[in-house]
Amino acid sequence: MAKKDITEAAAAYGKVQETIQALRADYAGTIAEIKVTEATLKALHLAPLPLEDLKAGILDFVDASGRRYLDNIIRRNLAQFATGGRSDAEGRKGRPLRYCDIEGAISGESPVLASEQMFQERLGEFNGHILGSLFAESANEALRRVMADMTPAEFGYSKVEPHEVGTDRATRRKAIQEAKEKLAALDVQREELARQLRGLGFSISEGDTQ
Repeated sequence: MAKKDITEAAAAYGKVQETIQALRADYAGTIAEIKVTEATLKALHLAPLPLEDLKAGILDFVDASGRRYLDNIIRRNLAQFATGGRSDAEGRKGRPLRYCDIEGAISGESPVLASEQMFQERLGEFNGHILGSLFAESANEALRRVMADMTPAEFGYSKVEPHEVGTDRATRRKAIQEAKEKLAALDVQREELARQLRGLGFSISEGDTQ
């Protein structure tokens, strides 16, 4: 091989190595940024809420639980009641109630129909979701009054330092979404850098940051 060819080959090899080193540095930087973003996302999920936002969250929970109970249990029970209840003594289960059925239920003479069938998941058991589903406004107002007199310590804030408390839920949701989007973009970037490195003959393994 001529000296000129050797020089050109050496120069080309040198450029490839420079490119590989630059890509490896970018890859390592991307991996580091992924780890930081993952830690941020974890912290966003785990940090306690501010006291007032925690109170609001409890009320939202009662509302949401009540709606689920209405949409699922009570809706199912209403349909079950309207089509013969839980008994199939006359072989009419699944069909609409007749005049004699509803009149018997109203008068209390029906041996198989009871109003609690519409409200309880299992007969004989009181379910607190009933309050949240049928009396949400009254239940939440009562909870507000109770929580207004409760101390921060009763909510557990005596066991955490002020700096450990995170942002409110609305701010947190936005930050979590942004972190997830950033992670997705970083993962695409990581895959592209790994593809380029493999294309240059450099073998890279998961988690390689060197």
